[in-house]
Amino acid sequence: MHNYGIITLCTNDAIKGTFCATLE
Repeated sequence: MHNYGIITLCTNDAIKGTFCATLE
């Protein structure tokens, strides 16, 4: 995994829908 300083994690959940979290 590369570290660009900002990592965006996205999950596609059938119940909650698409959720993205940005870690700085």
